[in-house]
Amino acid sequence: MCYVCRIIGWGLLAVMLISCGWAGSAAMSTRTPARSFLQPPPTFHERDLIGRWELIGPIDAIEILTLTADHQFTQRYAIVGKPESHDAGQGAWWLEQRPSGCVYVHLEGMRYFHGGGVLADHGNRYEPGGTLHTFVEKCEDRLITMPDKVVLIVTNRPRLPRGIGLLFPKSGRDNADNSMLLTADADGQPLPLPTALSR
Repeated sequence: MCYVCRIIGWGLLAVMLISCGWAGSAAMSTRTPARSFLQPPPTFHERDLIGRWELIGPIDAIEILTLTADHQFTQRYAIVGKPESHDAGQGAWWLEQRPSGCVYVHLEGMRYFHGGGVLADHGNRYEPGGTLHTFVEKCEDRLITMPDKVVLIVTNRPRLPRGIGLLFPKSGRDNADNSMLLTADADGQPLPLPTALSR
C-alpha cells in the first residue's frame, strides 16, 4: 500500500474514533444519573429519620421500624390476621449520600420480608450460605445485593410527616412499591398523617 494511502487511512480512522468518542460523551452527559423524584427534599437531614416508621403499601402485613439517634434500630413484623407478632431484627443503621443525589439508609441485620419468607430467613439468600439475591434499587435504577441487611431509599413525599418516606428495593418477584412512613417522633408521640392515611 502506498505511503499516502496509509496516511489517509489512519486519518480517517482517527476522525471516526474522535467522532465516536464525542458522540459517546454527549450521550453520557445527557443521561439522567438518578431519578430525582426518588431523592429526598433539599431540606432533608439525618435527624429527620429518628422515630417510628410503619409499612404502607398493597400488602397484608404490619411492619414497624424504630430508628434511634444513637444509630440503632428495632424491627417488628407480622402478617395481618395472624395473632403472633415478633421481633424481626435489630442492629445498627447508617446513612449513605450518593453523588447522584440518592440517599440510602443501611440497616445491618434488618430482615427483608417482601420477597418471600425464605429471603428473610437466610439474609437475602434462598438457602443458608447461598448466593445473594439481587434487588432492583429504583433511585439509581440498578441491581444491588443486601447481605444480611436492608437498604431503604429516602424519598421526597411532601404529604408525609417531615416530607419523606422510605422505599424498599424490589425483590423482582413482586410489583409492589412497598414503603414506610413516619408515624411517631423519637419520644413515641404520634405525628399527624394526611387524611387518606389516617388510621
